[in-house]
Amino acid sequence: MLLAVHSAVFALALGAGMTANAQEAVTAGIAPAGEAEVRSFDVAGGPLAQVLGRYAGAAGVTLSFDASQLGAAHSDGLRGSYTVQGGFARLLSGTGLEASRTGDGRYVLRRLPAGATTLPEVRVAAQAGRNDLPQVYAGGQVARGSRIGMLGNSDMFKTPFSVKSYTNELIRNQSARNVNDVVANDPSIRTSLSATSPLDQSAIRGFMTNSDGYLFDGVEGLIAYSNVPIQHYERLEVLKGPAGGVVGASGYGSTVGGTFNLVPKRATDAPVRSATVYANDKSLFGTHIDIGQRFGTDNRFGFRLNMTAEDGELYDDAERHLVAPQIALDYRGDGVRLALDAGYSRRKSSPLFNHWILAPGAALPAVPDPSVHIKPKWETLDVRQTFGLVSAEWDVADDWTAYVRYGKLHENTPERLYIDNTTIDGAGRVTYDRATSLLWTQENEVGTAGVRGQFDTGSVKHQLSVAILRQRHQLQDMKQQTRLLATPVVADLYGYTDVPNPFADGTPDIPGVTSPALYLNSVAIADTLSMFDERLLLTLALRNQTIKQGASDHSKTTPTVAALYKIDNGLSIYGNYAESLAKGQTATAGSNIGENLPPYVSKQREVGLKWDRGHYGITAAYFDIIKTTAFLDSDNVFRAAGEQQHRGIELETFGEVAKGVRLLGGVAWIDGKMQRTQNGTFDGAKPIGVPELNVNLGAEVDLAQVPGMTLSARVIHTGAAYADLANTQRLPSWNRVDIGARYQMRLGERLVTLRAGIDNLLDDAHWTIGGRNFISVAPPRTWLLSASMDF
Repeated sequence: MLLAVHSAVFALALGAGMTANAQEAVTAGIAPAGEAEVRSFDVAGGPLAQVLGRYAGAAGVTLSFDASQLGAAHSDGLRGSYTVQGGFARLLSGTGLEASRTGDGRYVLRRLPAGATTLPEVRVAAQAGRNDLPQVYAGGQVARGSRIGMLGNSDMFKTPFSVKSYTNELIRNQSARNVNDVVANDPSIRTSLSATSPLDQSAIRGFMTNSDGYLFDGVEGLIAYSNVPIQHYERLEVLKGPAGGVVGASGYGSTVGGTFNLVPKRATDAPVRSATVYANDKSLFGTHIDIGQRFGTDNRFGFRLNMTAEDGELYDDAERHLVAPQIALDYRGDGVRLALDAGYSRRKSSPLFNHWILAPGAALPAVPDPSVHIKPKWETLDVRQTFGLVSAEWDVADDWTAYVRYGKLHENTPERLYIDNTTIDGAGRVTYDRATSLLWTQENEVGTAGVRGQFDTGSVKHQLSVAILRQRHQLQDMKQQTRLLATPVVADLYGYTDVPNPFADGTPDIPGVTSPALYLNSVAIADTLSMFDERLLLTLALRNQTIKQGASDHSKTTPTVAALYKIDNGLSIYGNYAESLAKGQTATAGSNIGENLPPYVSKQREVGLKWDRGHYGITAAYFDIIKTTAFLDSDNVFRAAGEQQHRGIELETFGEVAKGVRLLGGVAWIDGKMQRTQNGTFDGAKPIGVPELNVNLGAEVDLAQVPGMTLSARVIHTGAAYADLANTQRLPSWNRVDIGARYQMRLGERLVTLRAGIDNLLDDAHWTIGGRNFISVAPPRTWLLSASMDF
C-alpha cells in the first residue's frame, strides 16, 4: 500500500517540477537553464572571499580572483532569486569590484573604472522559506535569530535569552526525520525515550518536554502525541529556560527547561522543487517532496506543499508507517498578509516503546541486543491528526501591525493496544500479566490576537507588543479496557518471547469518557527598550494567566525581566529572570486521588555572554532553574511541596571557523538536586535522568580536492545519571561517534545531492536515560542513505 504512496509522491514531485519549469521558461521568455536563468540561492554570510567561493559553487561557475583584492571584507550572504551575474553584482555591491565573464565562460574579479558603481540586480530577496525569517548564519546550520514568543523574531546576538534556530539546510544535510534527530546537535538536550519510539520527547536542561507541548509557528496546541515530520519545517527554534511571560502557559507542563517552536515552510519568490528518497536502519524507506510557487500580480499568492511517506522496519524490527501531507497558502498585499497552514498525518506503529522502568532496589541489568524488540508484535498504535491555522496581519499605521490567528487540532486514535508491565529486575526479567486497549479523541482550539509596534520617548526606542491568548484542550470519548492474560508470561530483555494477545477476539465497544475541558487564557504586554545608541536592550514583560479545568480555576501573573548590553567587537553580556506557569499535576494516589493540583510556577535566573565573530559565534550561559514537584505526604495527601533545582553552565559554538570548515555543538554541565522532599528523605539527591556532563560537537569539512564533496563527524558524550531518587541505580556515562558524507552535483538542469551516514560508528552498546525514569538501549551501528533532487 505505502509502496504505491511512495511512487505516487515521487511522481507528483517530478511532474509538478517539470510542469513548473516549462511554465517558467514560457513566462520569462528565457531558456530553462544557463547563466541567464533566474535561480534561488541561499548562501550563508562570512568573509567575502569565502562567500564568493560558495556562491560560485552553488551557481555552477568558475570564479578566479586574488583574495588580497578583498582584504577583510565581510558579506551577509545571498538569499533570493538571481541570475548568475545578478548574484555576483549583489554580493559585490559597494566594493568597487565586479565579476566579469571571460571568453571561456569563467568569471574573474576586476576593479570598476573610476566613478563607476556596481548596480545589483533589482529583485525581491526572499528568505529561504519565509520572507520575515532571520537570515541564515555563516555555515548555514543555524540562523542569526529566532522567534521570542510575542516579541517576534529577534537576532540571537541582541536577545537576552539562550536561543538556537536550526535551519532546513541542517535538517536536510543530516537527513533528520524528527525533532530528536535535530537536537542531537545540542549539548543541553537529551532524548527521553528509545530511539525507535513513535513519540518525540526530550529533556532540555534536564527538564522533560513532550511533542504535544511544541509550538507551531509560535502557537501551542497544534502539535500532538507523535513524532513530528521535521522535513516539513523551515526551522526548529529552541528557547531555553522557562519564559511563560513571552510564550504563554503550557497545558502540558513541559516548558520548564525550554520551548521548541516549529516554523512551517512558506512559498518563496523563487520556485521550490525538491524530491528526496531515503533508506535507513534495517528496511525503512521514505519519500519526501517539497514544492512551492508564488504567482499572481507581484507574486502576491503563494503555496508550499510538503509530503512525506515512510514504510518498513527500524533496526529493532519495529514496523513504522507514515503518510503526512502539509500545505501552506499565503497572500501578501499592500499592508495585509494572510496565511493558512494545514496538515494531516497518519502514523501506525507496531510494536510500541522499547524502554523500561528499573524495579526499586534492582541492579542495572546487562545491556541487551538493541536489534531485538522484545515487546509483543501485536502492540499497535494508530494515530491520525488533522490541524489548521489561519493567520492574518495588517499594518494599521506606520510601524504598527495588528494580527489575529485561530487554529484547531483533531487527533483520533482508532487503535492503541499495548502490554502494561515495563518494570524489569536486575536480571532483565519482566512479567506480563495484562494488556490494555486505550482509544481517545483530542480536540484543541487556540486563538490569539495582538498589536505590536515601535515608538520613541526621547532617546529611548520602544518595541511594544500586546497580546491576548485563548486555548481550549479536551480529551474526548476515551475508552480504556484492561484484560488479564490467561497465564502470566515471564520474559527477559535478551530474546523475543511470544505473548498471547488477550484482545485477539476484538475490542468490545464501550461508552467513552470525556474529560473536562482545559482552558489556558492570558493577556500579556511586553516592551523592549533600546538605550545608549542601542547598546543596552531591556525587555520587560508581564502575562496574566488563567488555567481552568472543571472546578479548578487559578490565575497568576508571571514576569520576565531581561537585559543585554553590547560591549564591543560583537561581544555582549546578558541576563534574565523569567517565570513560567504550567498546569499542575493530577493526584495519582492518596486521599485526594484524581484532584487537579494548582498550577505551578517555574523560575529561572540566567546570565551569559554572546560573541559574534562574523563567521562563527560563541555563547556561554549560567542558569538556575527551580521547578515545583509533588509527592504523597505523611497525611496521605498528594501535594505540590517539593522542588527540583538545576544549575548549569553551557558553552556552545557554531558557524564557519575556516574556509569550508563548520563547527556546531558545545558542552553543558548540569548540577541538579532535590529540595523540600517528603520528610527531607531525598533532599540533596540528584534528580532522575539528569546527567551531569554532556558534550556534543560536530564538524563539517568541504573537500577542496573534490568540489561538491563534504565530510562530517560528530562526537556525543553523556555523563552518568540515576534512575532513582535514592541515587542507588546509576547508569554509566556513554560515548557515540557519528560520521557522514554528501556529494552535490548537477545532472543536466537538476541539482542532485547524495548523502550517507553512519550513527554509532563504534557500535557501542549502552543504556540511556533523559529527564525521566525510563531507561532504554542505545541504537546499534545504523546507516542512512538518501538522494535529493532539486529542479
